This record gives sequence, structure tokens and C-alpha cells, in this order.
Amino acid sequence: MARFLAGLVVLAFLALGALITWPQYLELERTLPFAQLIASRVALALLALALIVLLGLVALIARPMRSFVGGLCIVLLLVAAANVGLSWVRGVGDLGGADSTAAATEGEITVLSWNTSGDAVAPETIAVLAIERQAAVLVLPETSATQAVAVTRAISTGGGPDYAVHTASLDPSGADPTRATSVLVRADLGGYELRDGDISGSVVPTLTLRSADGSGPTIVGVHLAPPLPASMDEWRAGIALVQTRCGDANTLLAGDFNATLDHLGSLGRCSDAALAHGAGAAGTWPAQLPAVLGAGLDRVVAGGNWRAQSFAVLSGFDQAGSDHRPVVSVLAPR
Repeated sequence: MARFLAGLVVLAFLALGALITWPQYLELERTLPFAQLIASRVALALLALALIVLLGLVALIARPMRSFVGGLCIVLLLVAAANVGLSWVRGVGDLGGADSTAAATEGEITVLSWNTSGDAVAPETIAVLAIERQAAVLVLPETSATQAVAVTRAISTGGGPDYAVHTASLDPSGADPTRATSVLVRADLGGYELRDGDISGSVVPTLTLRSADGSGPTIVGVHLAPPLPASMDEWRAGIALVQTRCGDANTLLAGDFNATLDHLGSLGRCSDAALAHGAGAAGTWPAQLPAVLGAGLDRVVAGGNWRAQSFAVLSGFDQAGSDHRPVVSVLAPR
């Protein structure tokens, strides 16, 4: 009887491990605690390996339980292997921090996104990066209007082009930059408008900019609520908004999605730039951890009229003040 019960426990543990590894099977990827567990699959694999070590110590002490513990360890080893395998297939980019992102050619658009952690990154640092990458669009979650204007001035001082600044803030006083999202659009892309109803979110804002004359792509500066217990509904609503915006093939989305490929699911007519260039599992947060261990929350997503020519997570700015890494992608019209 004891062996039978032990076998049932191991089978139940196997089912749980499979569900944690692929909660999409029961549509649980956006629910607690599965959403949090799969945010970094390599970290989840390391947790499984740590549990194997712990169970190994238990087996040394309780020798009659070795067979049972061995079964649990095999399950954990499978969980670790599956999660590492998924990360390997999606890619973690260049772990050395270098990248081969070329400058955009005529007709292409370079999109740069960086969550500045509440104006924690100096405007001059952002400006240098924008000029170096020849960014046409900068999406800056947690960046106030004042800071965004300072960035444009620093770019101008550095010999860069002019940008129009669009900021949405959920703080009526404008004093809390963590509740603001700013988008800078280079002047040569034409005029853009932030219309009524195009600001969404109650925790942090996402804004949708539309080409004034209809000639340019719609630009969505994304910042979704974090998947914390108190904001799960808001987070899921944000993901639904992203999927809705992807219904328009002439749309570019970038920013802090607070979601990975697992959470986003089907993007319809959109494609993820990181996944297209072997960095689908590259971690952008927290910047204090190696990219292979972090969660890929900061993303660039292109509508069906566009394709990603390149994508990179930039690890050379880990000491710049933000807990997020900047990402950059060159997008070309199809």
C-alpha cells in the first residue's frame, strides 16, 4: 500500500510539474501563481535543480524514502530540462551584450524602448543611445513629460534630430514619473496625435499615437500593470488591449509589457521582434541579473505590415539607474 500511495504522489507531482511548465494547456498562464513561475524559465529550472539537491539531502537522512525521493527528483529533472529547452529554442540573444543591429535604411524605422524607472536614467544617457541607434521612435515607460523634453534637448545638443513628445500620466499632479509613459517620435515621421480614448490603464498608462494624416503606422507606447495579486485583472486587460491593437496590421508596439511570450499568447497579425531574432527568452528585467536569468518584459512587436530586421537587448547600460534593460529593433515595411 505504501508503494502504491508513493506512486500516486509521484504521478500527481508529474502532473503538477507538467502544468507548471506549460500552464497554457489549461489556460492558466495568466493566473496566480503560474504567471509568476513561468516569467523566467531558466530561473524556474534552477529552482527545480535546487529542490533536487534538497531532496537528495533528505534521501541521505531517510534511506527508506530513497525510491520515493528518486521519483520526485526525476520529475524535477524533467521540469528543469523542459524549461531550459524552451528558453534555448526561443533564444537568449548574445549573452556577451554585443549585438549586430545595423542602422535603419530608407523606409525602415528604429524603435528604442527603455523603462527608466521613474526618471532614474539621465537624459544625456538616453540621448547618447538614441543618437547612436538613430532611433525614430523612443518609448520610455516611467518617464515624465519634463524628463522626456530634457531628453529631446540633450539629443539636439548632441547634434541629433528633432522629436515630438507625447506623454500620458495617471498622476494628476504629474509629480510621479512611475505613473507616466512618454513616447518620442522623430519629426520626419510626420505628425502624430494622442486622441481621446487612446490612453488606457488605471495603474500605469499605455498610449496609442495615430498618424495625423494616416500615412504612418500607429505607434503604441506600452506599459502594462505588473502581474501582482492586486493588479492581475488590470494586467490581463492590458494584454487584451495589446492583442486588440494587433488587429491593425499597420501598428508598432513597444515598451514594458510586464509579460513574456508565454503570457502574451497569440498576437494575431503581429510578430515579436525578439523571437524573430533568437532573443525571445532574453531577460530585460531585472538588470541586476544576467539576461539568461531575467524575464523578457520589454518587447517590440510589429504588425503584419512590418517585419523586424534586427533586435537586441542592450546590457551595456545595467548601471545607468534603471532596473530594466533597453531594447532596440529595426523594423522594415513588408
